[in-house]
Formats: sequence, C-alpha cells, structure tokens
Amino acid sequence: MQAASGSLYVGYISLIALGLFGLFRAILRIARATRVAFSRRREGLWAIFRDWRWESRAPFFIFLTLPLIAFGLVAVQLLPTIELWQHSARGGLSFETAMQTSLPPRSLLEALLPGFRDHPSGFAIAFIGILPIGLAMLAVVRCTDRMWTWLFLAYAALALLMALGSYNPTMLWLFDHAPLLDRFSQPTTWLFLFAFAGAGLAGLGAEIVVRGACGTYSLVYRSGN
Repeated sequence: MQAASGSLYVGYISLIALGLFGLFRAILRIARATRVAFSRRREGLWAIFRDWRWESRAPFFIFLTLPLIAFGLVAVQLLPTIELWQHSARGGLSFETAMQTSLPPRSLLEALLPGFRDHPSGFAIAFIGILPIGLAMLAVVRCTDRMWTWLFLAYAALALLMALGSYNPTMLWLFDHAPLLDRFSQPTTWLFLFAFAGAGLAGLGAEIVVRGACGTYSLVYRSGN
C-alpha cells in the first residue's frame, strides 16, 4: 500500500524493518527450540534434531514467503515504477546529491524535541509528543527483559544512524552496497521509523500504566496504528 501510494522510500524502510523483525523472531524461535531440545537430550540425538526442525522452520517459512506475497500484491504498481526509474533522475543518484538533506548531529535534539518557533522543516522531525515520550522512557526502564523493547530500541538506533546521512561514517559503504539505497534521497525520511519505534515503546509504557506490568502487548499494536 505504501508503494502504491507513491511513498516508495517509506515502503523501502518498512520492508527493511519487517525483515529485521522476521529475522529477530526467527533467531529467538531457534534459540528457544534448541534450548528445549537439549533439555530432552536423554531421549537421544534424533529427538533433539526433530524438535529443533519442527519448532524453528515456521518463522523461516514466514520470513521467506511474506515478502513474495507482498511483492505480488504491489507488482502491478511497482514494476512500471522501477522501469520508469531507469529513465529518471532516480536511475542512480550520486552520493552528494542523495545526502543533501542529511541531519547534522547538532540538530538531532532539535529534530526529536522541536521548539514552538524554530524547528526543522520537511522530514527532519521525529517528535511523538511529551506524554508518549514519557511512556516510552517508562517502558525502557521497566521492560528491559522483553523482546519488543529491544526490537523498538534497535529500530530507533537504526533510524537515527541512517538519518544522519553523510555524517554517518558507514553511509558511503551502505550507499554503494545496499540494494536500491542509491535510488533515494532525503535520509531524514528514516525518522519515520524512529517515530514508529517511539510509538511502540509508548504502547508498552501505556500497558505498564494500565496493567501494572509488561504483559501481553495488546496496546503495542494499537499504538502503531
């Protein structure tokens, strides 16, 4: 849907985030299946292999098939757009052109907490509100043993690093080697992912306020809508 609406860069960032989520879940499932299997090692090596095989293959199957389904749904819009790219300015941007709107480190705090008068323009804002910021900080402090907390923190860190653009020492290497990254400009678009991560952490914080503990994460999904 993001690709069909014309926001290809946001769709690109979302695909990366979904890929990291699927990989993260797969690693956790494999680790859990391996731990359970080895706890039953008295039943023999075949039991260990059987449990690991059946418990760990499902997330990999989902991780591999969902992108194919998503591509099939948007192919009617995406394929003509990719063909058009070859004949437009996005056929291959130079590093200097693509990084013109990089977020300077000195403006990082201003982008996260903009003032009432002077504030960044365009995509260089990731302010989610005072109350959500407080709830997100509560989740970081109270829910350090939860998978979602670390996943959202990883999203936030990745978003900030990518939004720095040319100020990020690894950006030139990523620009040359990461698929399709040289087709997009405005690195500050990555702050969209930071705002999403902040909303997810705020959902965890709201769950602490409502239920008194990190629970089933039902409010996490509501916060991301």
